[in-house]
Amino acid sequence: MPRFVKDGIEDAKKDMIDISLEILPQYMTEIADYMDDAMNIREILGRRLARLEPEKFENIVHPIFKDDEWILLLVGAVLGIIIGLVQAYALQHIL
Repeated sequence: MPRFVKDGIEDAKKDMIDISLEILPQYMTEIADYMDDAMNIREILGRRLARLEPEKFENIVHPIFKDDEWILLLVGAVLGIIIGLVQAYALQHIL
């Protein structure tokens, strides 16, 4: 194949990619909705996740929150202290 034909094909590919990258973001919600409906993702995922044992489900979800785990622990500790103080106050004033 001659070099100029090869270069023309490569240029056409690059142009198509550039045009696609400009246009696709405008239609992402429609594309995502269509794919959800066409592939029935919600139902399939719901069914499969419901069959998982709690330990396996935790292994799937834990990496998602791993970076923010310290925040969850801190918020849990602060809420626990607040609830404990409210209970202590309530018990002193009720009894």
